[in-house]
Parts: sequence; C-alpha cells; structure tokens
Amino acid sequence: MLEMELSKSAKALLLEMIKDEPDTYTKLKYSLRLTGKYTHSLYDMLKEFENTGWRKDLVTDLREKLCVPDSYNYGRFKKNVLVDSMDEINRKTDITVFFTEHKKTTGRKGRKSIERIDWKILKKEIPSVTDMTEESWAESLLQFLGNKVSIRHDEASHRAQGTGKWIKPCADEEPDQYGAWQSGC
Repeated sequence: MLEMELSKSAKALLLEMIKDEPDTYTKLKYSLRLTGKYTHSLYDMLKEFENTGWRKDLVTDLREKLCVPDSYNYGRFKKNVLVDSMDEINRKTDITVFFTEHKKTTGRKGRKSIERIDWKILKKEIPSVTDMTEESWAESLLQFLGNKVSIRHDEASHRAQGTGKWIKPCADEEPDQYGAWQSGC
C-alpha cells in the first residue's frame, strides 16, 4: 500500500502538469490498469498510431518486439498474446483495437501461414483531462490510482483546523487499522 499526502500547492502543481501533458497523463493512466504480460507493450505500440487509425506489423517483427518465446506456435501466440491483449486493451483503455490476419503462401505444397497483422485503432470518446476542474481532481486521481493507494488530502490544512480527515471515496467504507481510507469502490 502506498500512502500519499498532498498539500494544496502539490495538488495545484500536479494538476498543472497534467494539463500541460495530457497525452502523457492519459497514456500512463490507462497503461497502469493493464495486467497482461504483453498488453503494456502492445498498448504502447498501438497508441503510437492512434491518430492514423491503423498499424501493420509482420508477425516475425511483432513477436520480436513483444519478446514472445519461440516456443509459442502461431495459434498460442494469437490466443495468449494477440487476442488476450486486445481484449484487455478494449476493456480497460481509451482505444478499441481489432486485427486482421494476412496470409502468405509458402512452400511447394501451397501452404498458407500468417505473415502480417493489420490493426484497426479507434479512439473512445472520453472527456479531456484539460477540462478537469479542481473539484474533480481528487476523484480523478483516486480513479487513476485505483485500489493501489490511499490519499490524505491537504493534511496541513486539516491539522491546522484540527480535523485530519481522509478522503473517503465510498459512503459505506471504514478506515483500515491505520486510519487510512482505501480507494476500493
């Protein structure tokens, strides 16, 4: 568990940094949600081409970029790397992706193997971080950090007032043994 204390000046500085670099904030926000072994790298690769809406990769290059073991045949690569990563990206990030396989005829017997993957990348409609208000900032930070942290808000100000309250994201949630509110909603 990571615990953070934020003063008003730190909050203002972070908000300004987020507004100055919204793409970095957005990419980090969604990348931290991803848990699949290959999903982070694939998400980063696909985000680079978000504005074009498409990306083409040779299977051999894609396997190398994602550091997929040679022991994965194409079927295992497709299921455990491509499909699983695509599903997680589509559920947890700001883009929706689809892929199409392109075959190449190899050998004398005319066997076909998958040579290339073509990706279609669609942006989801998500409110811009530059439109974020001071009031929504704490809630946005809690969502960004998920269940990984608890946040003590303006501790110096609360101590001066004698309250020392924690941000409480859930109405029915109780503090843990150390008095910290968990961001578990």
